[in-house]
Amino acid sequence: MAGKKIKALVKLQLAAGKATPAPPIGPALGQHGINMQDFC
Repeated sequence: MAGKKIKALVKLQLAAGKATPAPPIGPALGQHGINMQDFC
């Protein structure tokens, strides 16, 4: 069984504990179909 293929590589530099769905994080991840609730 093959694993999932990488669709995109998104690099973000964030302060610890400060990830929120607000810009610029939300739009950067949302355009790649990443669920904000799972990420934040």
